[in-house]
Amino acid sequence: MCDLTGFRRACPRTGVRPRRTWVLQRAGYALVLVAALSCGASAQVLDKYFPVVSWDDEAFQLDTVQSHNLSEFDNKGIQLGSFVIRPSLEESFGLDDNILGSPIRLASPEVRTQVAINAATDWDSNGLFANLTANDVRYLTQPQQSYTDWTASVGGSYDIGRDKATLVYSHLSLNLPPSEIDNEVAGVPIPYDVDDVHASYLADLGRFSLKPELGFTSYRFDTVVVNGLNAGSQYGDRDVFSGGLTAAYEFDTGRRFVVALRGSYSAFETTNGQPLRNNTGLTALTGLDYTANALVRYRILVGVAQRIYDSSAYQTITAPVVEGSVIWTPQRVTTVTGTVIRRIEDAIDASSVGYTYTQANLVVDHEVRRDLLLQGRMGAQIADYSQNGGTQTIYTFGGRVEWYLNRVAKLTCDYSFSVGRNQDPAAENTIEQGAYNRNVIMVGVRLQL
Repeated sequence: MCDLTGFRRACPRTGVRPRRTWVLQRAGYALVLVAALSCGASAQVLDKYFPVVSWDDEAFQLDTVQSHNLSEFDNKGIQLGSFVIRPSLEESFGLDDNILGSPIRLASPEVRTQVAINAATDWDSNGLFANLTANDVRYLTQPQQSYTDWTASVGGSYDIGRDKATLVYSHLSLNLPPSEIDNEVAGVPIPYDVDDVHASYLADLGRFSLKPELGFTSYRFDTVVVNGLNAGSQYGDRDVFSGGLTAAYEFDTGRRFVVALRGSYSAFETTNGQPLRNNTGLTALTGLDYTANALVRYRILVGVAQRIYDSSAYQTITAPVVEGSVIWTPQRVTTVTGTVIRRIEDAIDASSVGYTYTQANLVVDHEVRRDLLLQGRMGAQIADYSQNGGTQTIYTFGGRVEWYLNRVAKLTCDYSFSVGRNQDPAAENTIEQGAYNRNVIMVGVRLQL
């Protein structure tokens, strides 16, 4: 799980930045920074950056520890005409005692460099944003495990009365480390590139709202050779065409009933000796976006998803799915956040077809002083591969300390402990198979303007 608490509300308590601009800016952060700063095991597929259901983010806000405005430490940015530019740099050093996330331990000191430049307009309506991020991970005694991720994104929104049209393009050059879900046999990071274009239109009809969406996502994986053999990562090359419709009815202030429908078609590029895995994905979800009171807000959608393959060689995958989150603020200095997702993903390994992915996280943030923040967290990830392809499970526990020295600098210390198990009948003799545990500790300094 990544910590994004450093990105706080940019408006002073005595005033409020125009809501749409704030949402647009945060949308840009969420789109790219999660990808670039991803620091825990997670599914490779871009659904972790672009959720199955795109919510009206303006409707889901509470005053949490993460969103508190620490006015004396806030990232004000650099004003350049109508744009506010926010550069940041974080340098961390630590130790990872199990880089591969496998029973055979491979340890190394680690140096991590994270850079981000974010720009967004401060207009009262409409808006543009651009983001550029880089995340360089160096394992000093295991250089073959080092990698560099970078992302770039541009987008904007246009207000039409109470409606809003949004268009975003992103390019992500990422790596899937061997410790993450869906990298079962390579034993080294798998590089891949993603190009994504998403368009949506939010129609505000009073108590009713409709949000149709269209998207195109291209995945391309580099060839990874292990012991002279192709690890088969290019089996994941595909183009995904997607569309969806989210409808909401606000039956009371801050309380909405939501129905979401989504469809997609994945066209794969290579067979790798197997039938093409082209498939149609269908998802139907319904639930509530609900403010119980000033302290609690939750949104939960449940439903069913299906993955239907063009080739009869693959079985149709049907699974119950869920997307939910809850924010509980028992006091102003403490926030408890829980999230859960369950959905169907395409696998990248040649021996797998697809898998049902479940992830649950619980995070507690506490403000000890205005300049000192503490975080505790726990999470679980389960990947259940179809057609007897085995399972991957990862359970993570960790904590983080952030100490703000001034508006420009803060010190960080992060610790994570993971236990996991990889079980694949077709890959029992590979080094990744079996139970393991992992410790990662990092200390660093973050600079921002």
